[in-house]
Amino acid sequence: MQNPGPTPLPVYELACLAHTIPGISFRIVAPTGESLLVSASCLAADLDPCRLRTALTSSQSGPRLAVTAERAELVSGAVHVGGGLYQRSHPQAAGERWFVVTTPADRLLDVVADVRLDGPAADEVAVTIGPDDGLGLCAVRVRAESDAACARIDDLAFAVLATCVVDEFLHDVAVDVPEQR
Repeated sequence: MQNPGPTPLPVYELACLAHTIPGISFRIVAPTGESLLVSASCLAADLDPCRLRTALTSSQSGPRLAVTAERAELVSGAVHVGGGLYQRSHPQAAGERWFVVTTPADRLLDVVADVRLDGPAADEVAVTIGPDDGLGLCAVRVRAESDAACARIDDLAFAVLATCVVDEFLHDVAVDVPEQR
């Protein structure tokens, strides 16, 4: 089952990130308080990201897990900066920010190619797209390629994220609204 709707559900979002970024661990919590630890690096994990992804893409368990989970919370490997943007907690990844969108990879490539960043070091970032067709999501990495860009990475990454979110919104509205003549 792919992520339902135009916004990534927290379980799908973190599953996509954990399947893409090494070292992310997170917990899925049910309304009863029971939880599952998802991690590729923790020996006490209930699931690894690959097995969770397989379960989410299953027509049997995916929908049930998506509606059963009350919340998903990061345990380690990344910090939620806000607004859907994540920072890896690995010391060598200080200049990386990540986010997840529902935009298909082929359209996302065009959207990212059209992003115009302003200010110092705006042209010193690289954007990488990691499509996950099974989940119906794309993980996007914005990486600083210089010290100046690293100092502005949050601003630059939020600008890329904003462009992607606006494109998703406009695409969803255009699909739902008949063309005016």
